[in-house]
This record gives sequence, structure tokens and C-alpha cells, in this order.
Amino acid sequence: MARLLVRREPWVVYWSAFAVYAALGWAGAYVIRTYNFDGLARIGQAFAAVFGRQPHLAAIGFVWPPIPVTTDLVLVVLLRPFGLLLLAGPLMSALYGAAALALMDVFLRQFEVARPWRLTWVALCGLHPILLQNATMGLSEAPFLAALLLSLNGFALWERRQEPLGLLVAGIGAALAVWCRYDAVAWLAAGCGALTFCFFLRGEPRWRQSLEAVALTFVMPAVWVLLFWMLLSWQVMGNPIYFLVGPGSTATTPDTARGGPRAPIRVRTPLRGRHDVAAALADPEHGTTAPAGQRGRGRRARAPPPLVGRALPVAGVVHPGVHRL
Repeated sequence: MARLLVRREPWVVYWSAFAVYAALGWAGAYVIRTYNFDGLARIGQAFAAVFGRQPHLAAIGFVWPPIPVTTDLVLVVLLRPFGLLLLAGPLMSALYGAAALALMDVFLRQFEVARPWRLTWVALCGLHPILLQNATMGLSEAPFLAALLLSLNGFALWERRQEPLGLLVAGIGAALAVWCRYDAVAWLAAGCGALTFCFFLRGEPRWRQSLEAVALTFVMPAVWVLLFWMLLSWQVMGNPIYFLVGPGSTATTPDTARGGPRAPIRVRTPLRGRHDVAAALADPEHGTTAPAGQRGRGRRARAPPPLVGRALPVAGVVHPGVHRL
């Protein structure tokens, strides 16, 4: 695995993808002023943890997994002196989105895919509208995908070359995925099923005992980090499953708890004036905090430049759930 990572090609893929995603994220945040509310919320939590009225790390919240928000926290500290707080989210997702493409390149190299085809597949994946959107708007799907690809690389290394290190890498990747999105529990189940299938096909004697040891090696890192997250939730919020039942969780969010949104999803909804969250982050000293009924009385939103305004929606950066402010 280490030999694959030290090659030049994955790093070229990483920095090239990061440059593209970071540029698109900057254009979306400061030229078109298009934001995803989940990304804004994570920036707001990171800002409150460091620059709030009472700074404390628990302000990152205990509903969403911690890796995206803590990464935003570091970027918020670095970007605030330059007045670029809204860029923290896009840079976070660009870092992890580029890592996902580099890990995809490493994965294809393990299967000896020829370089032209390998780079073609990586480019097509990187330019897919969904990945473009996830890697440029501060969403948790970018680090989640990078963690899953790290786990998949480890699994391939263990299965193809019988290297125990690969199984450990697969477990660490699964653990990181749990701290990005709770959907990673499904990845753990799929991984255990794949391990069982591999041992069944090999037909080794006493394969059940070997499977038990291998499955525990794969699952336990993720189990440990999930239990640690539950312990923190219990100590800070008083409830070990606060992330499931607390305010903002899936169980209490109206559009998910009641079986879906009651109103049509808006696409590129223009709002007159800046949203209070975006304005407060862009200018913490003078950010607007007008009541909901008065938010439509601000200045008219500036129209985006024709070229950029057409390019990003075509690329898939603007899609349902994304709002132009």
C-alpha cells in the first residue's frame, strides 16, 4: 500500500483535482453566491467552537459525525484573517474529494488497469455532477467517499496479496467513514458479507475460525470510534444516542421524520438580500440577523457573470437542496 501511495501519479491526481474543486468552490461561494445549507451549518458550528461568545469544542455539535466539522474548524481559524470564512466548507470538501480520486487511482493500479484507462476513469468520476457538487460545497459526502475508498483499497490489498496490513487499512477506513456519516454502518455489513464470501470460495480448513478473527479485525476500529462518540455524547449532552434523537437529527427533522418534504424542493431559489447565516459568516461583525419575515427586504442579489453562471449549473454544482442567496 505504501509503495502505491509514494508514486507520483496519485499525488498529481490529488493536486490537480484539489485545484479544480477549490476554484469551483470559491466561484460558487464568492462569485455566484450559491451555498448548501448543510455546508453553511458546519461552518457555523466550527466558527462557534473557536470564535463564539463562549468558545468550547462541544459547540461542533453532537448530531453530525465530527470529521467534517473539525476539518472546517481548522480552516475557519486559518481563513478568518483573510475574510474568507465561507471558503472553509468548499476547501474541506475539496481536500477530501481530491483524496477520493487519488485513492481511486491507487485502487485501479492494484488491478493493473493501464494508465490511459485508469486516468480516464478517474477523470470521468471526478467530473461526475454528484461528485462535483459534493466536493465543492462543504458536504460530508466527500470525506465519506475518501474513507470508503481507503477501506476498499485495504480490502483489495488483503484479498489479492494476502497482506494483513490491508485488512487493518480496511478497518481504519471504515472507522473514519463512521466519523463522516452514519451510513458507514451499511459498509461494515457489506464488508463482513464480502469477507464471508471470500473465505467460502477459498474452501480453507477451519475457515470459520479464520473468518471470525478477520471480521473482528475489520469491524472493531469502527465499533470503537462509534462507542467513543457515544461516550462523548453521554458525557457532554447526557444521552449516548443524542445524535439519533437530538435536535437536528434525522428522527427530529420534519422533512425526514414525516416521510419526506411536504413542499417541492427549490432549485437555485433567489433570495433578496443575503441569508443571515451566510452574511454573519462573511462578515461576523456586521452580519444580518433579521427575523424570518424581514429577510426579503435586503438588496437584490447580484446576477452571476454569464459564463460562470452557466458553467457551474451545467457541471452539476447547483442541484436540488442548493440555494442561491
